[in-house]
Amino acid sequence: MKPVKCFGAILAFFVLIVMTSCQDKQASEELAKFKHAESLKASNIELAKQFYKYLDAMNLDSLRAMCTSDAKLFYESGSPISFADMEPLIKTFYTSFPDYKHEIQDLVAADDKVVASLSFSGTFAKKFMEIKPNGATFSYKGIHIFQFANNKVSNFWGVEDELGMMTQLGMELKPKK
Repeated sequence: MKPVKCFGAILAFFVLIVMTSCQDKQASEELAKFKHAESLKASNIELAKQFYKYLDAMNLDSLRAMCTSDAKLFYESGSPISFADMEPLIKTFYTSFPDYKHEIQDLVAADDKVVASLSFSGTFAKKFMEIKPNGATFSYKGIHIFQFANNKVSNFWGVEDELGMMTQLGMELKPKK
């Protein structure tokens, strides 16, 4: 009877070692996935920060290089546009408001996306969309969402308080008659 008990104890010991080994392997795999996901989030946050640095420096070549060739930009309720379609508006903003800048309030990353809460500010120094400059300063808020693929912007969504900006520039909103 003793050899059976010894054999059972030895068998139980080996089963325990195998189970522990499998659990360690599973835990290691889960830890590696977690570390990869966290590294990807951190990398994407740095890419979003770099995007705003290039934008505020009007470095359009670097911005173009940060976007995939088929990147889509979605603003408000309009149809998606390409980065090339957005360039004239970017140039207009930085010409009309030479000190225009983005201040990042918060960045949150998940999977392949980064959400940026922002403040925008500038001074109305040159004509903007047929509106004469008045030297007014403005500040408004917005939310941008980046989607990244292979360390490049593949999609971009933006919602901004443009009405707030326009009223600060001296425009009035009047009802239709």
